[in-house]
Amino acid sequence: MVHIIFATFLGNIYGQVNCLEIFYGTLIFPQSSMICIGRRIGGHALALQNGGQNYFLIISCSTSDSYAQMCCKRYHIIFSTFSSKIKCKICRDNVTPCDGEVTCINGCCKNNPCQNGGTCTEICEPTSVRYNCSCPAKFIGRHCEFERKSCQAYKAAGERKSGLYTIIDNSDRVFKVFCDFDSEANFAWNLIQSFKFSNNDDFKGVIFSDYNDADAISGDQPNWHAYLIRPAYLAWLGNQSTHWRATCRYDTDGVVYTDYMRTSLADCNILTMQKVHRTCFQFEFINIRGHNCSSCTVPLWNEKGGYSLHTDTSIKKCEFDGQTGAVHREDNFGHYVHSNSLHRCSSGSNSTTQFWLGGK
Repeated sequence: MVHIIFATFLGNIYGQVNCLEIFYGTLIFPQSSMICIGRRIGGHALALQNGGQNYFLIISCSTSDSYAQMCCKRYHIIFSTFSSKIKCKICRDNVTPCDGEVTCINGCCKNNPCQNGGTCTEICEPTSVRYNCSCPAKFIGRHCEFERKSCQAYKAAGERKSGLYTIIDNSDRVFKVFCDFDSEANFAWNLIQSFKFSNNDDFKGVIFSDYNDADAISGDQPNWHAYLIRPAYLAWLGNQSTHWRATCRYDTDGVVYTDYMRTSLADCNILTMQKVHRTCFQFEFINIRGHNCSSCTVPLWNEKGGYSLHTDTSIKKCEFDGQTGAVHREDNFGHYVHSNSLHRCSSGSNSTTQFWLGGK
């Protein structure tokens, strides 16, 4: 025997969407009279009762798990619970769906879990997610708790697919950035520069700490072949970031730790760096042509109108030693007046070099 809630039927069941007004009460039916049982809600099972022209919504605590696992494939139930009654609609196949025709009140939006002006909408279907937050344009996240400030914010909000994302700064400037979410555990990266080896001359002498919009290349349109972000966007992303890195051929190979370097802005701030020649900076990791070291110093060159940011492995002035296999005055990760085809960034005309800002 099964305890149910009695449902009075409104409308013709055939050929249209039908409404049931359901009030609390108790009737006794044998299990054999059930034609199906739907999803389980809070330990209860939903079922449909065929009583001639009448249909009933059954809420049962006494049916077995095997009954509760059954699926009513012919009918779809949308329901909502009130303090004094339950309302629902039953839809037949091939008729207008129930979505949007039932006002759901499950109490999940009562205290509005959505932040920053987000709008809470309760979800009637019995899923693990019982409400949804519609966020203002500037915010993202389950509860609109994150601003679209950087790729790091997108990753914190649950994004995992690398690609173009919209950033909004504190002046409400909107721009696109390519985000890398998955190449390094816990890190998210914002692309700030990328260029083909054959386009190297367009980037010589431009340094991150001192350039203007006229120097930016495709500054609003991130791409792999010729791109330098606008300086205002660079400054904004720098304020959100703790690290920078350089990669080779990310567009074709992803991140490969041969020909790669990464350090913190605290140890080596390329956003404020002016003229440096053979100056040693602390790096977390560097690899050039298979030579690598961790937590070691690396020489850098950087001078407006002279040297775009790069290192040179033909000499050993700091702790890192990449001399074996180097060419005379070899430039790595930029400048490329003297290049080595064994360095992945300069291995061919279509090889690319990237610089990124990011953090955990």
